[in-house]
Amino acid sequence: MVPRAERGEQVQSGQQGSIDRGVYVYGIVYHREKLPEELPSFRRRRGRSRCRLVRQDGKLSALVSEVQLSRPLGTRKDLLAHERVLDTLAAEATVIPMRFGSVVSTKEAVIDELLAPHEGHFNAMLSELAGLVQFTVRGRYANTTHLREIVSEEPGDPGTARSRSR
Repeated sequence: MVPRAERGEQVQSGQQGSIDRGVYVYGIVYHREKLPEELPSFRRRRGRSRCRLVRQDGKLSALVSEVQLSRPLGTRKDLLAHERVLDTLAAEATVIPMRFGSVVSTKEAVIDELLAPHEGHFNAMLSELAGLVQFTVRGRYANTTHLREIVSEEPGDPGTARSRSR
């Protein structure tokens, strides 16, 4: 979690200061002109920050929104918003998801520190992921069914089965 961010030039010059906003990065995509309708995003103090694309000179873009740094990231709502944004965009495009909580200081930093230096790597990843689908499978353990299976495998006196398993 990042409670506050400092501008790069302030850190390098030794000045102390903080800013109250940062740029939250959801993922990397090939540039597109239009985003899906109704993308969720992080809450700000007053309303929601809209998702937008930050484009590098090449063909890559990062999906970002402004985030308040005066409050810590990491709430359940934040995590669910991150997941919904990526799921909504992935339904229409190939996306390289960023780790939850990825925040940079400015949209220029998104370009200069993220997209430009890693352009070749991101292009290769997007090409490799194109046309693939991610599935999330969740399983639940049915306790009563499992217990019945164990009991049916050990015929005879329940006390005997218990003593043998110890």
